[in-house]
Amino acid sequence: MARVPVLVTQRELRAYSYLKPPAFVLRQAGESEMQAIARLQREHGDSPYTTGSTADWQAYEEELYRTNTRSLEKALHLDTRRLHYGREAGW
Repeated sequence: MARVPVLVTQRELRAYSYLKPPAFVLRQAGESEMQAIARLQREHGDSPYTTGSTADWQAYEEELYRTNTRSLEKALHLDTRRLHYGREAGW
């Protein structure tokens, strides 16, 4: 996983609920991507894409992996139950 935050608007942030700090940089409404990058360069100097410490990123990634694992386990469990039921029902 790349540790480069995505550039998002508030609207996009609401749509992608898994994005949490430090994985995003908020872009102002009406601000183009280039304007946002220029603003970040003015605010943060040579490294506008670096947000959060290594520990912050590790915590974010671990939480994301746990969430993905739970979702996958749940999906596989549901599919396994459907397959099992289908065989017994003679489908």
